[in-house]
Amino acid sequence: MKSLFQYELIFLKSSKTFWVLLGCLLLGTLYGLQNGRSYYQKQVETIESIKENDLKTYQESLKNFTADTITQEGKMQFYQATEASSAMFSSRINVYWQPSVLSILSIGNRDIYPYYQELLPISLYMRLLKNEIANPLTLLTGNIDFLYIIIFLIPLFLIALTFNLVAFDKESNISSIIEISVPNKVGFYGKRYLIYVTIITIILAIMFLIATIIFLPKGVEFSSVFILFVMSALYTYFWLGLSLGINLLGKSSTTNISILLVCWLFFTVLMPSVINQIMINKYPVETEKLTNNIRRIQISDDEREHNKILAVFYAHYPQYKPLNPLKHDELSFDKAYFAQGQLNDKEGDQSFKEMIENMESKSGFLNVSAYMNPSMLLQKMFCNYSKTNLNDYLNYLRYVQQYNGKVKDFYLKRTFQDNRITLEDFKKNYPKFSY
Repeated sequence: MKSLFQYELIFLKSSKTFWVLLGCLLLGTLYGLQNGRSYYQKQVETIESIKENDLKTYQESLKNFTADTITQEGKMQFYQATEASSAMFSSRINVYWQPSVLSILSIGNRDIYPYYQELLPISLYMRLLKNEIANPLTLLTGNIDFLYIIIFLIPLFLIALTFNLVAFDKESNISSIIEISVPNKVGFYGKRYLIYVTIITIILAIMFLIATIIFLPKGVEFSSVFILFVMSALYTYFWLGLSLGINLLGKSSTTNISILLVCWLFFTVLMPSVINQIMINKYPVETEKLTNNIRRIQISDDEREHNKILAVFYAHYPQYKPLNPLKHDELSFDKAYFAQGQLNDKEGDQSFKEMIENMESKSGFLNVSAYMNPSMLLQKMFCNYSKTNLNDYLNYLRYVQQYNGKVKDFYLKRTFQDNRITLEDFKKNYPKFSY
């Protein structure tokens, strides 16, 4: 075993191809990690900027409650803060999905979904679903990240090193000597492959150390990184095992590399594409069903139309119905506008629920499919640990829906009661975003 190891090291040391491929692999790793880190940093900075703006807006809102009402400007500020109907019209809420530090390793999914959005409380779906909903387990070949290097390039690296490990001996007319001197041919070549197992394990360890020491922020969970390292190592062992099996068939180098490249295309490109196409047809996500809820609310100034809308609204939400309704309500337009928005969202809630259930079915289908494909399984593991999978996105959407409902309820209760918001009420009861 020691002599075999020395032989392979001497062979690799003198091979320019090996060093070129290794250099390209490490350069690709550095680029992928830098790409992931810069994208992650951009997200973090954007979210921090949003938080700062939200804090300024909140502080300005508090000041408006104590504005000097002697001046016209002060009156307007006080009115916009204390009149619930006015505050509701001007209200905008920012929601965001804080990225996990491990998303640096697999940015190819995070950019599918918006990590921050500005919403209108009274009309949630008008802005929430303006982005395309896609499948985060799709292998995104256009985004070069750390995971891309492992899934796509390392198998090619191993194929280039081992496709002719057996065939070379045969084509060099030394296979007969090996058969005479080696009692167990499978064991002999198995030991040679163990050398490549050692080499690729060392290379992966270096890649993960570079990622952990240089690119991942301090405080990252080492256990999670170690698990991803182990899964990545097992993935590379799969490709080495596949190469060994094909080599032992005794075919030519050309045949070996052709079969291995076909396997690479099948596992990394063809099978994920077919599974995703089946998934799209079997579990279609039809956001057009929410079209009516995405449109801007439009009502006329006709008080009879307002009364019709409010009658339907009060039937669904009797808690908002005033005890002594006025024959002529100065806020009838505002109330009807808000009521129509709430009714639209109520209708949208059902469509949204059906869409979520469909996406959960899609997620289950993909999870089962991933266990039939090592490339998809490894990506699934990275998605799980970096919090960029479909279930995490659905959890985010659910929280946004619930939070928006709390903000909307805060304004609706006060608009349909006395249309007043006090400073103490605002400080104590206005919902805070904390996803």
